[in-house]
Amino acid sequence: MPKKNAADQSQTSSHLQSVLSKIFLSDIMEGSLPAHQMRKIFLMRQHVRILLTLLLISSPAMGDTPVLKVTPEPKVTPELKPLDEVWEAAYVDVGGVSTKIGHIHLTSKIVEAGDKKFLRTTKELRFVVNRGANQAEMKSDVTCDENAAGLVSGINAKIWLGKENVLELKCNVTPENIISIQAAGQFNFNRQFKWDPACIGLAGEQTFLKNKKAKPGDNLTYRYFEPQVTNYVTVHVVVKDLDEVVLPGGLKRKLLKVIATPDPLKLEGDRKLQLPPATFWADPISLETVKTQMDITELGIVTLLRTSKLAALASNGQMPDLMKRQSIYLKTNVPDIHDRESVTYRITFAGDALPKELVSTDNRQSIKNIEGKTFDLVVTARHTPPSVKPEDKVDEQFLKSNYFINCDDATVQELAKRATGLTTDPWQQAKKIESFVRGFMKPVDYSEAMAPADHVAKTAQGDCTEYAMLTAAMCRVKGIPSRTAIGLVYVDDLLGKPGLAFHMWTEVLINGEWMGIDATRPRPRGAIGPGHIKITDHSWSKVISFTPLLPVKGFIMANPTIEVVGK
Repeated sequence: MPKKNAADQSQTSSHLQSVLSKIFLSDIMEGSLPAHQMRKIFLMRQHVRILLTLLLISSPAMGDTPVLKVTPEPKVTPELKPLDEVWEAAYVDVGGVSTKIGHIHLTSKIVEAGDKKFLRTTKELRFVVNRGANQAEMKSDVTCDENAAGLVSGINAKIWLGKENVLELKCNVTPENIISIQAAGQFNFNRQFKWDPACIGLAGEQTFLKNKKAKPGDNLTYRYFEPQVTNYVTVHVVVKDLDEVVLPGGLKRKLLKVIATPDPLKLEGDRKLQLPPATFWADPISLETVKTQMDITELGIVTLLRTSKLAALASNGQMPDLMKRQSIYLKTNVPDIHDRESVTYRITFAGDALPKELVSTDNRQSIKNIEGKTFDLVVTARHTPPSVKPEDKVDEQFLKSNYFINCDDATVQELAKRATGLTTDPWQQAKKIESFVRGFMKPVDYSEAMAPADHVAKTAQGDCTEYAMLTAAMCRVKGIPSRTAIGLVYVDDLLGKPGLAFHMWTEVLINGEWMGIDATRPRPRGAIGPGHIKITDHSWSKVISFTPLLPVKGFIMANPTIEVVGK
């Protein structure tokens, strides 16, 4: 998302398979400068970037039908052979012109570990897009180990959250079919659960059509494990007839058309996310994929073409501006929107989602007047918390340290003490932390994407996600339950127009009520006003992936239009 500093309002700053990369959120900051320099806007790039990378690395491939029991080892072990090296150039349609935005590179090699041999396959994704005046790189590596029978023994993922901030996930499968997931970092994350031995790996996906001797009319199903959401994804594959495809240079070829559609991902709160299908065109003899195409809302129609190393690494073209695709514009300015007591938004959307799956409902937000694909969202300001504390016990997920909200870190704890001083009232402590983080942090463009709070406490840099994570962690240090909220915030000047930008802020539980605080914006009246629309929230407990961001992906895929219709 764009980031603007006070002096220059034009400066801009988050698998279905490796396709959900990061959902771009936006950050808004207001400073105490003259009126014409009051707004600093830095829109959170990370969420959409994270979600895009997720979609593009794990685009549906072909795999075996899921089996719920352990697949027995074959009596005769198949021969273990490295796959052919594959280079794919990535293109996106920009104004009717196909523009190169990066590449995908797949390699494999035989690896020995003791008396065992396995095939190690690595898929590297490198995409570059524009975010206003800045560039954002989508970069990730996924490595998968499979034996000669195709059984997966390990999956590792490296996701670049910033130039020097890399999230590394190590997933090991035991002989007892337990998968252990670990993440490098100060917070020791380790999660285990039952492994489905029917899951195929990168090599299995790459050779699936060939192994199945695919032909027109076939209906196949497979399952794979997606490390970025630490869960299984089931994909249904339909093999169509030969299709005449025009390739670069005007070459026409008859290729086998294959459509791969994933099952919806089940999210928290009875939500679900239907990821886009992928269409493949394969050589009818070798059954190797020649072309892949996906319609990704955040980018447009993305095409992958199998090509040479030279062509894959060629210079990119005029990259698409995600700010233009991600922004939700309003018809008119609403300059006092953050100071109003309430605002009614009329939201119109596409697709099969329900209104309750697109936005949150809580003490601030309520859904009204549902008519087909249109509904009203009434957002009411909650400036101060209740005066009486209920007896209800607070869920520990909002108090304990975790990978992203690491409140056990010594630097985070020291900052919390500095921020609150001798103040003991939880609401006053939360507001002091909000104010402290605003002055402590330095907004930067694209240097971080979903950095953990302990990392932010040391760098003091980032955009709205870093502000929100650090604020939440510091509140937990003081025993204040906290979580992050993800949604939209009103911006006066969004690429020259009034609109709503994707954003993350913090919520604290005070006397039984969740209160929104936003360290990127001063709120003299207390909690946030009705200029913030919440899509979802999360404690980030037991999470090392970007699953909490997926509801934002669902909102984007609904292609919403929004207008302010009343107070």
